[in-house]
Amino acid sequence: MSLRPLALAAAALGLCSCVVTSATVDEAPLAQPRVVSDFDTYRLRRVGVLPVLGGEYGEVNNDDLQAALHTEFTARGGFEVVLIGMDDLVGLEPMRAWSRGWYQPRTILELARRHRLDALLAGTVTARQAHPPQQLGMSVDLVASATGQTIWSSSVHLDASEERTRASVQDWAERSVGDVTDSTWEALLLSPRRFAQLAARELARTLP
Repeated sequence: MSLRPLALAAAALGLCSCVVTSATVDEAPLAQPRVVSDFDTYRLRRVGVLPVLGGEYGEVNNDDLQAALHTEFTARGGFEVVLIGMDDLVGLEPMRAWSRGWYQPRTILELARRHRLDALLAGTVTARQAHPPQQLGMSVDLVASATGQTIWSSSVHLDASEERTRASVQDWAERSVGDVTDSTWEALLLSPRRFAQLAARELARTLP
């Protein structure tokens, strides 16, 4: 048997392996969602993305996180996404969850009235490590304007030292950049802005 058929077979097998790997990453988001049973009864046309809370991790790069949520949920949500600035929150209570997933009614109602919103997306940084290996944890709540109740939530923790995170970064780079080298996609592991985009992507992928 000549070497050419063997080489073609090996190449085909390698191509199949790449396809399977990408599909596996795509089918298994890194984020973990929770959704209420009557989610489909809520009509979502306009959703406001709130400034991301930093908690004990500070406010550094939170603008990047909010922008990343806006981009990814615009692409995947099927609704119009509106950025809510800090100026919009002057005189209002911060959007921090009460028990059982409820938020401050006055804040919700006022923001919904001003921007004609059906829901608000509230994000919180739960972990952050800027130096290598980079880490970023985020959680988001989708809060219905009509009830003040969280109707969907999702959380993700990215760790550049973990294989699942690295595989998702490589898959994302190959899909968005195209022909990438090892040095190209691994450089994304060092960028806080890119890590924010990946976290937002993984969160948005779990939206019903």
